Amino acid sequence: MANIGATSASARSASVTDYSISNVSVTSAAEETVVLPASTRRFEIRMRDLSEFEVRRTAAAADYLTIPCGNSFDDEVLNPNASFTFYITPAVTGVLEILSWT
Repeated sequence: MANIGATSASARSASVTDYSISNVSVTSAAEETVVLPASTRRFEIRMRDLSEFEVRRTAAAADYLTIPCGNSFDDEVLNPNASFTFYITPAVTGVLEILSWT
């Protein structure tokens, strides 16, 4: 995973033209669905209070990735013609911050 500085540097590449910021209010420690649009080139997801959260590719999957406190989940989308869905389970209630570049 890249850190925020690396994310910003990559987002300045010639293929990236714009970004969007989304905030998803999480009112319980339940699974939230995050759908990235098909034009997304890169994204970053984190909890505003920097708490731990889990990332799954399918709903209620047994396999998941735990993102530790103070970290974010970010990646470059390898196929910008397809939409991507992630299922996020926060450790506590709060706000998911989603930054995506197109």
